[in-house]
This record gives sequence, structure tokens and C-alpha cells, in this order.
Amino acid sequence: MILEDTDGDGVADQHTVFAEGLTVPHSVMPVEGGAYVCSTTELLFLADHDGDDRADAKRVVFSGFGNADVHHMIHGLRWSPWGDLFFTQSIYINSFVETAHGP
Repeated sequence: MILEDTDGDGVADQHTVFAEGLTVPHSVMPVEGGAYVCSTTELLFLADHDGDDRADAKRVVFSGFGNADVHHMIHGLRWSPWGDLFFTQSIYINSFVETAHGP
């Protein structure tokens, strides 16, 4: 959901649904051309190719994160000072993460 204050009064008065159908999205990091989203067992990149503030494509960046306890699933997206994207997964969950390069 994108909230906007179109009249400058400090209160959001317009909203746009950026993406639907996500399962327990815990963290969102907007970037140029889309957003990274922690969604249950996956770190996703949702792309907005046409600039209409709606996700046009979904790419799985990482998958295999555990979901045994909703309080401990992946969350907390942050950029490092060096441009790396960090996130965390709390204890008590087993994960078997896979990338394009393998597990």
C-alpha cells in the first residue's frame, strides 16, 4: 500500500495498492523501480515496470526460509552503508535457503 499526502496537510488522503496476494509480508524496502518484500518463506523483488505504482512482476530473490513461528520469520530490511541489503530471521526457525547459485 502506498499512502500519499496530496494536499500537504500531513495526513495521507490517497492510497494505492502496490501488490496483492502476498502471504504475511513482514518488511518492505521501496527502491527505484519496485520494492523488496519479506513474505513468509521468500525474499521477493516486486517490479513496477510501467511506473503506475502497481507491481507488474515478481522475482524470488531467496527462498527456503522457515515459517514455523510468524514472530520469527524474515523481516527488518535495511541498507548497509556499503549498499548491501540486510534482513534478519530470528531464532527457533530452521531454514534451507536457495539462491540462483544453489543452496
